[in-house]
Amino acid sequence: MAATRAQQQTLLRVNSIVTGLAVVVGLLYSFVLTLGLVRPMHKLMEDMRRVGGGDLDVAVEVTSNDEIGELAESFGGMVDELILTDKIKSTFGKYVDPRVVENLMDGDDSLETGGAKEEMTVVFTEFDFHSLQVDALAPVDLVRLINDCLTALSTPVTKHKGVIDKYIDSMVMSFWGPPFNAESAHATMACKAVLEQLRTVDDLHKRLQSDFEEAVDVSSLNIYVGVSTGPVVVGNMGSQQSMSYAVLGDTVNIASRLKGACKIYGVCCLIVEETRSMIADEMETREIDMIQVVGKEEPVRIYELLGIRGETAAPTLKLRDIYEDGLLHYRNQDWELARARFEECLALDAKDGPARSLIERLDSLSNVNLGDNWDGVWELTKK
Repeated sequence: MAATRAQQQTLLRVNSIVTGLAVVVGLLYSFVLTLGLVRPMHKLMEDMRRVGGGDLDVAVEVTSNDEIGELAESFGGMVDELILTDKIKSTFGKYVDPRVVENLMDGDDSLETGGAKEEMTVVFTEFDFHSLQVDALAPVDLVRLINDCLTALSTPVTKHKGVIDKYIDSMVMSFWGPPFNAESAHATMACKAVLEQLRTVDDLHKRLQSDFEEAVDVSSLNIYVGVSTGPVVVGNMGSQQSMSYAVLGDTVNIASRLKGACKIYGVCCLIVEETRSMIADEMETREIDMIQVVGKEEPVRIYELLGIRGETAAPTLKLRDIYEDGLLHYRNQDWELARARFEECLALDAKDGPARSLIERLDSLSNVNLGDNWDGVWELTKK
């Protein structure tokens, strides 16, 4: 009886030990199995968080052939597609404005030619290389010179949310307006970019003179800017085989004409009355003339962009007031009073181009009977 009882106790102890070992082994196996499932899942979730935050430099590892492995493989394929899309945007964003690329890539329909009518501000900005002896430069140096200048013109456009339409030789065409800018702000943003372009000229002169001192004198390199605000047609222009996103219309043509008129009046920037009315609360301007541009029937009132209101130097504003008074006498055919006021402008600034230009005009008009209906409009014969 005692022997039986002892045998039962031994069996109970052995059973308890075996059961305990089984539990421990089971727990260890469960831990290893769970770890094998949880670790890849945690790694995949971490990769997803990084991609969601914009970090595409993620190496997605496929460590199993189960459902988690299939999920990781699918996620890795998605990341590869995102990297390709990002590369396309980055690459073509250097040829076309990134916002245009994004709009085109996000479109639901296939690309089609066509446009919409919008009010925009268009800017033509050009470095005038005609005063430079660029023929002395090697082709690689000439390209580097032009690229340096275009970079100086392009940076303010991008900074102030403008769209670069195209490069033509040493000229940048850009525009502001819906859907890229607010309807009430595009003219102001464009003019802020222009003022920054003008401010970069002195620094650019110094840097280019250092780079090209022995080959060409860049100190006489001038910048001319034409700004026009008005209706344009904007959209995909071209054929079914090749197209570009562009703006068209009289507003574009006038901006181009004003860029050329800057050379006639000896100023760096000319804007139209529509632009001036939109920036009047923030910018200082000077009325220059009323002109008839080539290719347009209606006369255009043009202004010089002077600077930010409150930041423009007092002598500049004084010269502006004297000139505009002389312009009033000029339109009233009070030639002597007009001449006196324009000469006052030259006394303040001997290099003032508009005053000098109007004095030269007076020399040809003072002995001509223009009649009482003369409106003071000056016809430009050059584009």
